[in-house]
Amino acid sequence: MHTKPMSESEGEFRDGWRPTKAENPSFKCRECGSDDVWYNIWDSACGGYEDVKYVCRNCKRVWWVEGPDA
Repeated sequence: MHTKPMSESEGEFRDGWRPTKAENPSFKCRECGSDDVWYNIWDSACGGYEDVKYVCRNCKRVWWVEGPDA
């Protein structure tokens, strides 16, 4: 778990944006129910954190999920 909020600039995104439905067809946005959700993995510059940023392309909702290192 982060000890303080981190800025996106304190790390970098790994592999580019990918659709969640390619790996998990049942994944949907909790806001609008769309399956047009994309994700990108972010690694902190210190190497201590890996988080995932999700974006719903339908309703534009953005959310983060802390990675397994949390």
